[in-house]
Amino acid sequence: SFGNLRHVMRLMHLLGFSVAYGMCIWVTFISSYVLARVLPRQQFAVVQSKIYPVYFKAMAYCVGLAFVGHFLSQKRWFYTNLGEAVQGFNLLASI
Repeated sequence: SFGNLRHVMRLMHLLGFSVAYGMCIWVTFISSYVLARVLPRQQFAVVQSKIYPVYFKAMAYCVGLAFVGHFLSQKRWFYTNLGEAVQGFNLLASI
């Protein structure tokens, strides 16, 4: 039924948003600082040049998943709440 589909879409939104957030925190605050301290500058640049394309692609997929889940979990096609609309626009702009 449509109610079950909305619950699946909400779960999809939560999954995409939480994976994107966790990945962002890990890459920004943990991985980059550890690699910068441990590796010489040239090796650090090589590692970043390999990691960041995969990171940005994964972020785009996760934020896209969060947007689709958010959009399809709404009761109506148009947002009834300003907060829901702002969340949808922010996710769309992040892609």
